Amino acid sequence: AVSSRDLAEGVSRVGSVAQSAGVEIDQLIAAITSLQQTTGRGGAVLSNGLKTIFTRISSAPETVKALQDVGVAIKDSSGGLRNAIDILKDYSRAREKLGEVERSSVDRTIAGTQQINVLKALLGDLAKANSVYEGALRASTGATDEAIRKNQELNKTLATLINSTQISIQEFLAK
Repeated sequence: AVSSRDLAEGVSRVGSVAQSAGVEIDQLIAAITSLQQTTGRGGAVLSNGLKTIFTRISSAPETVKALQDVGVAIKDSSGGLRNAIDILKDYSRAREKLGEVERSSVDRTIAGTQQINVLKALLGDLAKANSVYEGALRASTGATDEAIRKNQELNKTLATLINSTQISIQEFLAK
């Protein structure tokens, strides 16, 4: 389980970089959850790793070239930068076909030497059919909808209560 404190700390530290890399909040929460469960590290450490990875994917020419050289598309059909998580998913699949030396070289280009373990942990999970990332993404996305639905139900209940109170007051005043 991931604590809300680790999620909050992770999101606050890497949020703006993730946003500029096209990563949505639910994807970021899922990535932090996956990494914490895989590595056991806290939100601060993991967010530094993600910050490095997202920055390099979105702006480092050598990273863009390395990914393109192994067949990973960086740009979408309109020429804009693709979502960094989608790029990493594609790289996790392409990575399986690479030799050990090429895999290590591209990994280092994406994450640097300090954050290589964060990258490997995330790629390992993204490559799985039933990944922690996908489960956390479903839970995070569902939680947003669930909160909206519960607020709508609460508003209906409050409106009914107010309406009932008004009717009771009117009946009382009429008597």
